[in-house]
Order: sequence, then C-alpha cells, then structure tokens
Amino acid sequence: MGFPSKLWPGVAAAILVICAAGIAPITALPIPAAARLEREFTVAHNQARKAAGVKPLHWNEEFAEYAESFATHMKIGEPGTCEFGKQAPPTSYGINAVVTNLATDVSGVVQWWTQGSRFYDGKTNTCASDFKNSCRAYLQVVWGASETLGCGSVPCGEDGRLFLCLYSPPGNTKGGYPFYPWH
Repeated sequence: MGFPSKLWPGVAAAILVICAAGIAPITALPIPAAARLEREFTVAHNQARKAAGVKPLHWNEEFAEYAESFATHMKIGEPGTCEFGKQAPPTSYGINAVVTNLATDVSGVVQWWTQGSRFYDGKTNTCASDFKNSCRAYLQVVWGASETLGCGSVPCGEDGRLFLCLYSPPGNTKGGYPFYPWH
C-alpha cells in the first residue's frame, strides 16, 4: 500500500499504525450539501406522513433542481433583506415555501409547515379561515396522493434562506381528501 508520505507524512504514518494494529481506518467525509438536503427533507416529510398514516414520499432530483430555480425566481428584496413575494409561475406541482431569517434546519422548516395541522378539521375537510395558508402547507406535506418530493434552498439577505418544496401529484385539490385520496 503506497501513501504519498511526502505530502502527508503524519497521516501516512498514522494510517500505517492503525492498519498494523488491525483497526480499519474510518474516513469521515462531509456529506455534500445537496445530499444532506435530500436526506433531511425526505426524513422530515416522511416522519410527518407516517404520523398522518400516509405512504412516504420519494425524492426526485429533477424536482429539487427545479425547486431551487423556482425559489431563486420567487426571491425578492434589496440586498440585506430576505423576502418572498413574487407571483409564482404556473406549475402543475404542489408547492410549500417559507422564508426565514432565523438559523433554521430543514426539520424545523417541515415542522413549521406541519404546525398547521391544528387548523385542519378532518370532519368537515376544511381549514380554519384565518389560518388557511398554514393549514394548506400542512395538508401538502401529508397529502396521501402525493408521491414525489423535490426541495431547494437559496440564500437571501445576510443570513436568511428561502426553502421551497415541490410535490407531485399536487395536494390541496378541490374536493380532495388529504388522507384518503380514493374519495
């Protein structure tokens, strides 16, 4: 086994000692940002969906790329600000988006969307009128007929981020039921 000892003399010696002792070296490589985003969004969504009793979503890389492009288009504001407000271009996907200037991880974003569950009345299949946006964000996360997910995140402002997820088939369809797509 040849190590570039001129480049990394300490590392090569340490690996040789570890291998001589019969211990397999552990390589801790950082997870690329895109792979981490995929894993975190998929896990967070599927935890919420499991709690609602619906099947898990599957990640789609093309959706993720489109979501990031979509988020870039939706971002507005002067440098140093983080605003969301441009009219969304027409799309056949379901959309959830949020802007935050707080240090928020992906699971916190999905948790923020799922807090809207308290504004959904399953008996009447309606959202409380004052909280429709929050309720609809929740319903999109747990919409039983949705199968595919792709999310993107773009920086805005000094420390803000815009998070956007696309879902297919889309949720919140008129007359549809979130947990029973066969109705």
